[in-house]
Amino acid sequence: MQHPIRLISTLACALLSFIPAAYAQDDAPNSFRINNIRSNGSGCPVGTVAVNISSDQQAFTLSFSEFTAEVSPTLGRALDRKTCMVVFDSEQDVGWEYAVLAVTYRGFAALESGVVGSQRLRFGLTGKKSDATMNLTGPFEADYVNTQEFGLGNMKWSGCQGNANKQKDFAIDATITLQASNNQSQGLFTVDTADGEIRQEYEVLWRKCQGPSQAGKKSLAICRLNANGPGNSGIKSLLTKGQGKNENQALSKAKSQMTKKCSKSGCNANMAVCSVTGF
Repeated sequence: MQHPIRLISTLACALLSFIPAAYAQDDAPNSFRINNIRSNGSGCPVGTVAVNISSDQQAFTLSFSEFTAEVSPTLGRALDRKTCMVVFDSEQDVGWEYAVLAVTYRGFAALESGVVGSQRLRFGLTGKKSDATMNLTGPFEADYVNTQEFGLGNMKWSGCQGNANKQKDFAIDATITLQASNNQSQGLFTVDTADGEIRQEYEVLWRKCQGPSQAGKKSLAICRLNANGPGNSGIKSLLTKGQGKNENQALSKAKSQMTKKCSKSGCNANMAVCSVTGF
């Protein structure tokens, strides 16, 4: 490779997607709002972050023009790290709380032997942070789609409040790192060929604030397509979810979502392994 090693988190980018319209009325609140977005850090100086909030305020995309780490023989360094913290207020209908079920990393990497790229996230409300890290080790050259799931017992629920049910200061603390075994190695960690962006997508699970006695009253189906498994190639670890009043309803939704994802990623949805549990 002739280009320098770059770890570009254009996160056109960190896509935090809450889409209750995709589920039945009793699976999510009627509205979810993201307010007052702030950012700072070495990877997102003032004026370098573009924010795009959907018209229904249930999804947003952050684009970072300078969230880039580089190492190369020209620069004479084998390690570079950039950070960015994004903080926003979230608000939804009274009587609902949410948790992040999974986070998906998507992009393209071309790493020589001895080069490691990583993205680490800490996210959630104050005192309720979750962690997720994706690592790629050279030699590697391909698009990647990698999903990390948080078990029901490990998810950090937003909690229920009184009248306004307003959740303050949900923070995403992102770090991108590129490290080579020596300062002569080269590589690239950047946008994928299909979407033209590095993307971090958050799967959200909603539940009504009805107390512990309501546990198990609904079904949650999760379908997984593992990295390097049958019908798959490269790093394409996908996860989809579905909620329903019974197992069949939940499973149907999760399988339908997997079929849609595989139509874009080129994987075989029929090879996904699914499970159903009550919550």
